[in-house]
Amino acid sequence: MFRTLKLNTLLLLGFTSVILVFLIVGIVSIQKMNALSDLTSKMYRHPFTVTSAVLSIERDVTAIHRDMKDIALTSDASQIAKYSNKINQREQEIAENFRIVSERFLGDMELVRTAEKDYKNWGPIRNNVIRLMSTGDENDKSEAIAITKNDGANQVTKLNNSILALREYAANKAITFNENTISVKNSTLTIIYTLLGAAIVVAIFMANLITRNVKRQLGCDPSEAASIVKQFSTGDLNIDFTSGKQFGLYKDIQHMVETLSSMVGNIKAVADELATASLQVSNTARDLAQGASEQASTVEEISSTMEEMAANISLNDQHAQESKSISLQAKDSLLEVNDQARKSVDANKLIANKIQIINDITRQTNMLSINASVEAAAAGERGKGFAVIAGEIRKLADRSKKAASEIIEITQNGYRISQETGEKLNQMIPEIEKTTQLVQEIAVANGEHNHGTNQVNQAIQQLNSVSQSNASSGEQLAANSQQMSDQARYLSNLIKFFKLEKAI
Repeated sequence: MFRTLKLNTLLLLGFTSVILVFLIVGIVSIQKMNALSDLTSKMYRHPFTVTSAVLSIERDVTAIHRDMKDIALTSDASQIAKYSNKINQREQEIAENFRIVSERFLGDMELVRTAEKDYKNWGPIRNNVIRLMSTGDENDKSEAIAITKNDGANQVTKLNNSILALREYAANKAITFNENTISVKNSTLTIIYTLLGAAIVVAIFMANLITRNVKRQLGCDPSEAASIVKQFSTGDLNIDFTSGKQFGLYKDIQHMVETLSSMVGNIKAVADELATASLQVSNTARDLAQGASEQASTVEEISSTMEEMAANISLNDQHAQESKSISLQAKDSLLEVNDQARKSVDANKLIANKIQIINDITRQTNMLSINASVEAAAAGERGKGFAVIAGEIRKLADRSKKAASEIIEITQNGYRISQETGEKLNQMIPEIEKTTQLVQEIAVANGEHNHGTNQVNQAIQQLNSVSQSNASSGEQLAANSQQMSDQARYLSNLIKFFKLEKAI
């Protein structure tokens, strides 16, 4: 039943029980003290007071009896008057003490009445003796002495016996009151000791119950729990738990430490892997940035070459136009046209070589864009933008390759035509008109060639811009990768706060 109670409820119940027991002890003690007070008051008001009054009566009776003897032995009237006055005073005291005894005597009142009667019967005897002694007659004096020795002495003895009976009864009553007082005291002490013992038993029981409840909730000794929490607060997870203690807060702390150890170990492993991966990404990004810079430099060179090729193609177009004019001239210009045709053949051959270079460059650009896409994919979320740029570069490279192939084809055709033209000029001088027509076709082809070259030049300029952007993005990616690597190292340093030599 007590296992389900909370600690504060147990404390309240324990203190309430102890206070209740002590309250009962106090109430019983007060009641018994009141009883003792009543017995003491009765003892004072009755046996002690009666005994004191009886002793006073007995003392005064003895004094009066002695005074009567003195009266019987003197013949001086003044002495007789003096003793008579003393007797009168003692008679007043005796009367007052008999009144006290009559009021407070708790026994048989017949004893009091007998003593009073014996005292009153002694009064006439005393008065008779005093009267006889006051006459001064020797016979009266002898009679007074005889009365004192006989009747007076007998009455005093009888009175003393009555007073002794009163005194013994009062003493016995005092003993009875004393015995009752001792009995009340003993019973009071027994009850108080019993209640105090019960209070001690209740206190020990509640202390044991509270201690067991606290240990059951903690699962261990409070000092052991405090030591574990102190060790845990320093980040030391290498805590030795006792296998037999699998309940309460001790079990919860053990589960928490095991779970936290596993989590910290996993976080540490992930942080280390993240630091390694971020370092690799940083190196890759650095390589990408360097490759992008080199690519941008190569594209600039290609752009310069394309500008030169465009100038040559433009010049070739002018030559074609001049060839067209020359072909319309007379046969006298045939040799010059033949010479120009040879130049055209050489120029076409040069163009073919340049275009082949462009084709190789576009193929390399395509391979670089594919590699950039693969690296961007490996970079994950941060490489998505770079992947898009690499795709655009690959498209531009494909278009450049296609245009270069077309230019090569056209150049090869021009080369073939120029060669045939030269041969025909050497072999068929009369066919000037046909040659003129062929020159016109060459001029048209050169114009298309010039147009295609301009498109390739524009694509290369765009590729140059993209390469510059890729170089900047690569540098930014390298910087971000370095920052990620720093954060990973910082996370690893934070995890080092926990000591996991045994936990991991």
